Amino acid sequence: MSKKTYSIIVASSPNAKNAELAIKELSAKHDAAYSVVEGNGRHRISIGDYPTSTDASKALSEIKNIFPDAWVLTH
Repeated sequence: MSKKTYSIIVASSPNAKNAELAIKELSAKHDAAYSVVEGNGRHRISIGDYPTSTDASKALSEIKNIFPDAWVLTH
């Protein structure tokens, strides 16, 4: 059984090129280590990965101050 990861998603795109452009725009707004999480035909932009849902939820409450539409992806 693989361990779950909880990623905070701040944006999503249908293709890799647009995801990379979104990361550049997001970096101008807030300096962070963004990464792309691919799945179900989407390229989701993550601002952080967490080992537990509790950790992700705590971080999400702070991140929502900058990215109000952020949400947690479990994968």
